[in-house]
Amino acid sequence: MSTARLSPRPADPGPAATPTYRFSLPARATTPRLARDVVRVVLNADHATLVDDARLCVSDAVTAVLSGTASPHVHVDVFVDRDRVVLAVLDADRTRDGRRRPSSGEALRLPLVRRLSAASGVTWEWDAEHRVMGRRVWFALDGSTGTSRTDSIM
Repeated sequence: MSTARLSPRPADPGPAATPTYRFSLPARATTPRLARDVVRVVLNADHATLVDDARLCVSDAVTAVLSGTASPHVHVDVFVDRDRVVLAVLDADRTRDGRRRPSSGEALRLPLVRRLSAASGVTWEWDAEHRVMGRRVWFALDGSTGTSRTDSIM
């Protein structure tokens, strides 16, 4: 009788890392255009069918964030997955009180984001001492949403 020895199974590398991009942009009137250009460049290679919807939504999100922030800059985060992309705009405004509910005039409407995205939301960013670090407007796009559907926004 002989003994066979099996080598250990190689470690499972797990799913491929999701590419993540962060762009810091100045809080100016031209920032929505800059954000649209950045999103087009990032998504054009792997998610070309989502570029138009992503550009409309990021413009809507950046415009909404800029309308209510004292921050000198905003961050645009892009998470690229095989089946979907998630974009977020963070204002990093530490002067805001996260407990106060916005009045109807201040509320973020985000009509394009709500119409074109598979999911969306507005969340507060907090530090370890539970102080507001900023507000994040995010949305997710996949092939089943937006202008690629049979119903159009027009």
